[in-house]
Amino acid sequence: MRRILLAVRDDREYEDLVASLENPAGTIIRATDLVSAASLLLDSKFDVLVASVDESDCRMLSLLSRLCIPSVFLAKPGFSAIAKPDSLFFFIHFPQEKSLFNSAVQMCLCYSEKMAILEKKQLDLDRMRLIERAKLTLIASKSFSEEQAHRYIEKQSMDRGVSKYIIAQQIVDEAG
Repeated sequence: MRRILLAVRDDREYEDLVASLENPAGTIIRATDLVSAASLLLDSKFDVLVASVDESDCRMLSLLSRLCIPSVFLAKPGFSAIAKPDSLFFFIHFPQEKSLFNSAVQMCLCYSEKMAILEKKQLDLDRMRLIERAKLTLIASKSFSEEQAHRYIEKQSMDRGVSKYIIAQQIVDEAG
């Protein structure tokens, strides 16, 4: 389920932003400023941050850039922050067009979904690498063939009722 964090000080602005969101399909959480938004971002996972910002928020924007969350910032008139090319930030001057706002939020949500998929694939690859390393450890230390090492890991996994990854981690850890 998608989680959107809205950081706005004003109740009316919050209501307008919620009303502007097309098909949010998820949970919208409110923070009253960027400090409380940063605290929420550190404590739990959000897909997108939408925040109303002005000149007083420049330091917090620097911190938020390190949290790597796709963000849409609604800048007050006269605000002139520049997003770095590699950042996940969209700056839109406020008041914004509803379609531009929704497009930016949708792009951030798509980016979050793609990143979640890539993170899972990376985790799967890391686990596969560890299992291969455990096989090599067994081949070197116990003179197993690759097939024997594979069967050994599978059998230990079934016998102990744990994943092959955990068995592989134990083998690598024991080998030091």
